[in-house]
Amino acid sequence: MKTKDKSRPLSPKAIIQLYAEHYLNAPEDKISPKVKREFRELIHSRYTDIKNLGIKEVRVSGQPYKNAEDLFSDVEKNRRIQVSTDHNDPVVLDKEGNLQFRFVHDYDHYLARSRFNWEGELTACYYFFSFTNSEILRRILRSEVIYQAAACLYLGDFPETQKIVLSDPRF
Repeated sequence: MKTKDKSRPLSPKAIIQLYAEHYLNAPEDKISPKVKREFRELIHSRYTDIKNLGIKEVRVSGQPYKNAEDLFSDVEKNRRIQVSTDHNDPVVLDKEGNLQFRFVHDYDHYLARSRFNWEGELTACYYFFSFTNSEILRRILRSEVIYQAAACLYLGDFPETQKIVLSDPRF
């Protein structure tokens, strides 16, 4: 997507379209076994830390929360996070690791008090960035959270194929 006036920032809708089209049309990037291991270790470390706080995980089919407030309430009242097992077709992680990633991601929504919308996904992802200085792990997070969220919002449903896209459409 090209803009006529480079001095004006893109609207959120235009950014969503830019990221979604980039994610949907870009070739899948390959990740070395070493980087996959580092990503798994990051996820597992955060997962373990959250579980050690006494937050329970309940796996469910379907989407357990209609909005972020339901998640916040569940964590505060029941000290649990319900994790959907839907669309669990990971690229970097195995199925178990991907469900752990969802648990961590939803806990980040809770900590950041971020909604289940475009701005909330950005906030939760950037919060997760604070746990690593690795540029490649941040790119994987961007693909797994921001690009997939953009594709979902753009398409109106979760993309059929999940993949890792490490490039940035702005450059």
